[in-house]
Amino acid sequence: MKYRADIDGLRALAIIPVVLYHAKVGPFSGGFVGVDIFFVISGYLITLLINEEIRQGRFTILDFYERRVRRIFPALFFVICICSLISSIILFPMAFRDYGQSVVAATLFVANILFAKEAGYFGAASETKPLLHTWSLSVEEQFYVIFPVVLLVAHKYFQGRWKIFLLPAALLSLILNIWAVGPYPTATFYLFPTRAWELLLGSLLALGFFPVLRSQWQRDITSIVGLLCILWSVFQFTNNTPFPGINALIPCLGATLLIYSGKDGTSLVGRFLGLRPIVFIGLISYSLYLWHWPIIVFAKHVFFEGFTIYHTLAILALSFLMAIFSWHFVERPFRKRTALPHRRNLFAAATLIMAVSVITGYIIHKNDGFPGRFDNRLVSFTYNLRQYKIGTCFLGEKQRHSAWKGESCFLQTDKQSNTLLWGDSFAAHYVPGILKNTDSIDSNVLLYSLSGCAPVFSYDPPFRKQCKQFSAQIDQILTEYDISTVVLAAGWDLALKSGLRYEELDSTIQYLQKKGLKVLLIGQSPRFDRSVQDINNNSIVVRMPASKSLLSIDINAINSQLQKIAGPGSFADPSQAFCEGLVCRFKDEDTFFFWDDGHMTTAGSDRAIQSILSQVHF
Repeated sequence: MKYRADIDGLRALAIIPVVLYHAKVGPFSGGFVGVDIFFVISGYLITLLINEEIRQGRFTILDFYERRVRRIFPALFFVICICSLISSIILFPMAFRDYGQSVVAATLFVANILFAKEAGYFGAASETKPLLHTWSLSVEEQFYVIFPVVLLVAHKYFQGRWKIFLLPAALLSLILNIWAVGPYPTATFYLFPTRAWELLLGSLLALGFFPVLRSQWQRDITSIVGLLCILWSVFQFTNNTPFPGINALIPCLGATLLIYSGKDGTSLVGRFLGLRPIVFIGLISYSLYLWHWPIIVFAKHVFFEGFTIYHTLAILALSFLMAIFSWHFVERPFRKRTALPHRRNLFAAATLIMAVSVITGYIIHKNDGFPGRFDNRLVSFTYNLRQYKIGTCFLGEKQRHSAWKGESCFLQTDKQSNTLLWGDSFAAHYVPGILKNTDSIDSNVLLYSLSGCAPVFSYDPPFRKQCKQFSAQIDQILTEYDISTVVLAAGWDLALKSGLRYEELDSTIQYLQKKGLKVLLIGQSPRFDRSVQDINNNSIVVRMPASKSLLSIDINAINSQLQKIAGPGSFADPSQAFCEGLVCRFKDEDTFFFWDDGHMTTAGSDRAIQSILSQVHF
């Protein structure tokens, strides 16, 4: 396969915005599209290589996977090894426990599925996960498992008519991606079925789907348009841009046009991308991608109040230095076969390393992040008893509605009327506060909650398929337990991120009201930009006071919308117990109100319920 320097240059054009976006440098608000550019490049190069070898009669699956192992494994597991050592020192128990799970997922190339499922529930905030970026490697590896077989079948049984497979697959994936980004944004972002079209776009280009550009001016214009598409995406997209969806077409088409413009000759932009300094950045782009994110994450654990310009420059410099080191001493020896030149030894070493990595991650997760690594005063609050009635009245994500214990889920039984508290874990975290304030509550509260399931009849998130079935039991519960008031509570920010629309909540409230029920809506409670353990523990380590922190969401905007839906006298804002604007208190001296990035301790729940009862009565 002929080497193209401009494609390595395109890799540089992909990785630089990604790094600067993650480092929050300048105007690179859409730098995340660099990953999409990598997908197109990978689809193109892999398809070109496989198709060429199949036509020459020398393609084998073993050869293909040997190249993939030599390309991907050495740098990846070098990074995982170093990250594990640093994490064992820096990360506090809950974060280290979650890290162990991500090690297993990254090793088995299912990290995209793990992070799509977590979507913020019970894990540390996404931006503090050292291996979060391995989701894209998982997408590519899932592609590599399927794609060679498809091409082989096309050549063997369909005379190479790959369009029968690839074109419909690309169109279906694109349509699914466009449709799903609204109701299921997190799943659409992470999962292979909604990302496959980006890789297949490169495949279609490699297989000659586009006509040859015969003139120089055609190639130059095509390259300029491609570059403008990428630059537009990098500088105009933001975290609020629905993505991938239809918007992902812009950077993906940009990458496709740039590759296309150099396929049958040079182009104006291609000659620029082929300059040696740019090509060098492209050559180290894989290692740079692997290293920059953990370095940023670990820096956040140390400099928790934010980066100065000097911190950022140091992070960027260290990222490039580690990338160069990794490329020269780890990547190249394996790719040039000076390290483990024999396939059998390579596969044996890869299998052993994967096994060790999986076992290590499992042990870390199983042992709750080894809390004994720290002084008790640093971790004692980490393991507060979570009196949410989990497993019986607050059901975990793997439980079905039949596990709900009904009568035993009444928090008190000495009042004349009954109230249903319906929601997810952010409804269950009010249980300790309700139990402490029963004298101020006029009814018997019945808890009905399921992790990740907002109290909306039509809510159907992709990784909580039992939500609709859980909600479908409400009518029976209302009748069986003679409910007169329904209190709705949830992590509304997470539900909205997973596709909930305010109109759906409004419909649920109207339905309940038409049945003659009083409906109360509890608003969004505080959500911090990371676990309060990390905020506080790091402040202890570096001897800086911390009892308040900025929120990771615009809580006021969400609660304003919720209040409009609930109507006068039917809405309670729990953030009033903790917040002034977007700055919220997570502890009072040594008493913590939260135990992760948003779930309340007993003390926090007590404080919130007292505030709620001053706003509404049930």
